[in-house]
Amino acid sequence: MSTSQHHSPAAPSSSWPSALAGLGLGAWLVAERVVIDGSVRNSMLIGAGCCLLSCTIMRARAALAANERTLKAEWALLIAHLGLLCAFGLGWLLSAQGLQSVGLESSSSATTILQALWWLIMTPSLFAAVAMERSWLYMPTLASVEPKRISTGGLQAASVALLLIFVFGINVAIYKKDWRKDVTFFKTTVASDSTKALVQGLHEPLTVVLFFPPVSDVLDQVKPYFMGLRQSNRQLHVVIRDHALEPEF
Repeated sequence: MSTSQHHSPAAPSSSWPSALAGLGLGAWLVAERVVIDGSVRNSMLIGAGCCLLSCTIMRARAALAANERTLKAEWALLIAHLGLLCAFGLGWLLSAQGLQSVGLESSSSATTILQALWWLIMTPSLFAAVAMERSWLYMPTLASVEPKRISTGGLQAASVALLLIFVFGINVAIYKKDWRKDVTFFKTTVASDSTKALVQGLHEPLTVVLFFPPVSDVLDQVKPYFMGLRQSNRQLHVVIRDHALEPEF
């Protein structure tokens, strides 16, 4: 009589996927930021792509073979690595070679949208993958696996990444639009209604010359005041000059 022994599948905490993901991301960073030679750069990018693809394939195989205990964590890891792989492909598309191949200009609105999409994919995927891979490495056996801890850690890391993107995006938008709002009690940087009415009554051109250096904290406070008045009447012109370059004045 023969008996067959059934072994529970081992926890997929092998260091290979983590090592391949780290190697791929490192090669990608070096190729984009350090390497100047085109052929070396392309070779490193190909290597980085192969590492990320291999890592994703290993995670996909582990997810398909996972048991009920590790299924949720395995699929969470797979989604994070798929995000990294997609970000890698989108990063190549945003390179000079990639933009040229699809006929896009670096300053076009489509390129700006793709750049925003790259940040939305890359950052949460990277944060989640690092958090979950780190947890995996501390769970060498199936009995030690805590799927909820892994998936929750990845979700929290992705949430932090999205929050950082939101804050950074708001700052960039405000900077580019030069949007300001005076929330002080006396509103010292906003003209009063009586001053606006006085400017609206102008029938002849009036030029206001502000003498400040290019970088001045005072100018940052004065400029919105006069720019707001200029919107009341186009007869008012505001000119900013560096007093050091205008000795005759």
